[in-house]
Amino acid sequence: MRVDDLSGGWEAMPSNRTVVAADTDTQGQEYVTTTHVVRPTLEQIQAAGTTIDGLPDTVTQLPADMPAAIERTAREVTAGAENDYDRLAALQRWFRSAEFTYSLDAPVSDGFDGSGVDAIADFLEVRSGYCVHFASAFAVMARTLDMPSRIVVGYLPGTLTGRVVDGESVATVLSSQLHAWPEVYFAGIGWVPFEPTNSLGTPASYTRSAQPLPDDGGQDVPPAPAPQQTATVAPDGGPTPTPTASTGTSAGSETSPLALALPYGGVVLGFAALVLLPALLGAARRRWQTTAAERGDVLAAWRIVRESARDIGVRIDDAESPRALGIRLAAVPTVPVDRVDALVAAVERTSYDVPDGDRDAAIGRAAASDALAVRRGLLASVSTPRRIGAVLLPRFLVRA
Repeated sequence: MRVDDLSGGWEAMPSNRTVVAADTDTQGQEYVTTTHVVRPTLEQIQAAGTTIDGLPDTVTQLPADMPAAIERTAREVTAGAENDYDRLAALQRWFRSAEFTYSLDAPVSDGFDGSGVDAIADFLEVRSGYCVHFASAFAVMARTLDMPSRIVVGYLPGTLTGRVVDGESVATVLSSQLHAWPEVYFAGIGWVPFEPTNSLGTPASYTRSAQPLPDDGGQDVPPAPAPQQTATVAPDGGPTPTPTASTGTSAGSETSPLALALPYGGVVLGFAALVLLPALLGAARRRWQTTAAERGDVLAAWRIVRESARDIGVRIDDAESPRALGIRLAAVPTVPVDRVDALVAAVERTSYDVPDGDRDAAIGRAAASDALAVRRGLLASVSTPRRIGAVLLPRFLVRA
């Protein structure tokens, strides 16, 4: 509902209840958030159903060229479910079943760590990946079932430090605990998180009502408890969450929908970072750049390489020539040298050649392929935590 005592140029975004800042962060700050949580019963969330009323088109859009297998699979998995919540719960159980495995390495080695719905189709076939793959597949499949969805980027619960501040336990969260999960919008309830990532997190459960449903089908949601204020103290290393018992997710107990994304209890504050660093924007940007390159814009392919290098921590100098940067990248053991050389040559040739539509398109398609190959090599060159950070937190958003 509100954030107090936060220093810097912060702005509120009422549409998704976040606050953002372009030139500051929460590191070292002490601030207070006030939240208002709706806690429906199982019958009420089943009866509420999803809705698109008042939501932007971006939470329902699907590409025209989406592989048919995605929707077909979604309908097969949810066949027999009688309401929207049960359909989503069936999807969640399927992803968390023995048919899928969680892996930080399979996406890169199997070649489907790309962007867009083609990557999702590949993931559904291989059935091995990490949180971005599970969350993206769940969100897109929900949209094929006419439900509005979005992806949230944040953190898994941290480790309790033993410190207590104003009666609240303090935890430390590391960058290796970055996480992504999907949310679906329910009428009268709001954005409800789900946890499809296999072997990570704990999906929330909803208690059955002890009272019979009202005649209107249980559409009314019980009033939420009074807003709670939770203090968050960030040590020098960065912002840390304050787990609270009121937001735990234990089976068979009343559970806040907003607590689904943070199992074992605790709501991680500092949600400004969540809106600044969405992996989906990075994926959409690469998709746009790839399309532009395939139409003949070789420089769009080169931007994929520059931004990918920056994401894993490579220093990028705007005054550095493509050939100079290419030499540095080719020295990385996992980066294919021939792909770097071909792409650099295409970039240099573009600066001097006379435009030719058909020839430029052919060169652009090759450049796009080379750029994505170099990106995969760059991601494979770093440790798992840095690779996850590069995928979940593309730095072009921070620069923008």
